[in-house]
Amino acid sequence: MSSSRPDAMPSAGAGMAGHGAGRERSGPLLDRFVAAAILLVLAGMLWLVFVHNVNWDEFYYLQQVHEHANGTLARPLQTFHVHFFQWLTRLPFDEMGQVIAVRLVMLALFAGTAALIWRTARAMVEARFAAIGALCFLGAGFAVGHGASFRADPIVAFLLMVSLCILFALRLTPLRLALAGLAGALAFMVSIKAVLFAPAFLAPVLWRRDEPGALVRVGLAGVSAAAFTVVLYLWHKAQLGDAGVAQTVEIAGSAWSRAILSGPLLPRGNEVLLWALLSVGPVAFILAAFAVRGRPLRQTVTLLLLVLPFASVLFYRNAFPYFFPFIVPPLMVAAAVGARALGRRPAMLARVLFLVAASAVLQFGLSVREGNAVQYRLIAAVHKLFPEPVAYIDRNGMISQFPKVGFFMSSWGIANYRRDGLPIFEDILREHRPPLLIANAPALDNALTGNGDDASCCGLFLEDREVLRDNYLHHSGAVWLAGRVLELDSSPRDVGFLIEGPYRIEAEGTVTINGILHASGEVAQIRQGLNVMSAEQGTALRLLWATERDAGELRALEGPIYYGFWRL
Repeated sequence: MSSSRPDAMPSAGAGMAGHGAGRERSGPLLDRFVAAAILLVLAGMLWLVFVHNVNWDEFYYLQQVHEHANGTLARPLQTFHVHFFQWLTRLPFDEMGQVIAVRLVMLALFAGTAALIWRTARAMVEARFAAIGALCFLGAGFAVGHGASFRADPIVAFLLMVSLCILFALRLTPLRLALAGLAGALAFMVSIKAVLFAPAFLAPVLWRRDEPGALVRVGLAGVSAAAFTVVLYLWHKAQLGDAGVAQTVEIAGSAWSRAILSGPLLPRGNEVLLWALLSVGPVAFILAAFAVRGRPLRQTVTLLLLVLPFASVLFYRNAFPYFFPFIVPPLMVAAAVGARALGRRPAMLARVLFLVAASAVLQFGLSVREGNAVQYRLIAAVHKLFPEPVAYIDRNGMISQFPKVGFFMSSWGIANYRRDGLPIFEDILREHRPPLLIANAPALDNALTGNGDDASCCGLFLEDREVLRDNYLHHSGAVWLAGRVLELDSSPRDVGFLIEGPYRIEAEGTVTINGILHASGEVAQIRQGLNVMSAEQGTALRLLWATERDAGELRALEGPIYYGFWRL
């Protein structure tokens, strides 16, 4: 660099593109187009906040917030976000309303990440090309549909870019160094995948090498990040009661082995390919950045360090679509440099910008088709059926205000369950007596209906499928309630139940249960264990958990609850 002042970095970065500002041909029209495109993308994403299908992970993160509020959260790692969102539990909304409220926060963080990309790129290029880098972030693959989802990814991406922007583009005052360290520590506490950004944090070391004292200050930021991490971890662990260091090590080791060491090279090749197809514009700019001739080696290596975090898709098992808006921000700083490299060719620059904008429009169209109307109806129906919280079984904690029992049925969760090799649901039903089951996972739907692939390879064990099928009856859509169908006669019969509570009787004629005569439509108290039942010869008895409203008063809940990542 020609100066130790960060304010002078744009002029130093101008040499990276191989031509000076005097040869620049882009003008106000370019600025207006980029600004309008950024605003339109964010406006489209604001619409999607309210109408886009809520993915199961989003409900899972919301469930953790409620668990912390209820004092039942025990995982000390990758749950720090619960401290940011306790206000959600005080909102007078159901789970859908709470998800939408927090999505608005995620959208603000997503927009903030774009702004930080712009500010970081300003250390290398002029403002209009830095803005193109921000637009590339907004229009890259999967950004429109997943950039504002309630996950760790938007939070961690924003925090890491705060830290990287400070270290790369701003004056390194003590306060800013402390902020950079704190932001990095918070990012790691929210998700340990923050370590995938590590190569990008070597870029400031190289970029500011000639600035007196800069390397020492960057190192101090790293030390402060480590210190903040220790303090935040100890504080967070103290909030969770029984959580211990051994559990943290186990979770971290399991996450490392499952997410990084267990898969083949390029484990999510389909997602990477689709991202590339949807990111032709940004990729073209990045390639243009590296195609410049005569650039000093140090500047080329700086760009390479910013690109390297993206190489994690070569080994990271969980590089699902929502992962890409998290991992690409440093990549888009390089895209800004590439935009400047094309600045002397306005026609080519315009064509690539058109590809970026077209991809954003396409992604919006694909995402908006994945509505959330069934999710609204299902959650509203559950709260009508159960005005007070009850224990329930589902995939991911969809009814976050109720206590979920059982494990998180992600592919990872199912793999762990099958690795342990033990049926679990009889004990769960006996201990927690959940009257509600939401079949929002293939494994649960298969267990209850027998539809789908052979569950012996990827679903629940046969014993668990039988237990669920014997203790739940279909209500509507994905909602199942505790219930039994029996054939009775005049001889008293001992019938075992795992889930005690009030059951509504549906039968032709009267039924005697535990010595009490009941007519059809009445509610009988069923106890856990054996219940003595009898009726007239050949009476078909249907016992269904007695809810506040019967099925006829609720809207139909048919239709898919969760869509995939676009119905392509």
